[in-house]
Amino acid sequence: MSARLAPGTHPAVNQDNEAIEFAVTVDDEESGRFAISFDTLQDHFGAASKLPDDVLRAFHAGEKRILEVAGRKLGAATAGKRGFSFAPPISDNRLTFVQRPLRRVGFSAYAPSPS
Repeated sequence: MSARLAPGTHPAVNQDNEAIEFAVTVDDEESGRFAISFDTLQDHFGAASKLPDDVLRAFHAGEKRILEVAGRKLGAATAGKRGFSFAPPISDNRLTFVQRPLRRVGFSAYAPSPS
């Protein structure tokens, strides 16, 4: 399963929700919109502050890991559509997968804090 930013999209800073919002596509088939909080970017990806430049820099530094988690969440949410009856548990509570506009992706048990 290969997750990447959806073609033609870029991560966007949402100051009101204190999150970066982004769209993901998995294997060029399924897509979903996600958000990751500024707090998660500070706690797990080394954002120096909640300023847009700092959180975007941290997002891009951790993009591979963030997209892996988003891809797992998206795959689990759509597993029934592909004929699977079981989706593995996901403990990544701070990255939200949003059916409506956004999903949050978390890293509590997934991403160690940068050293």
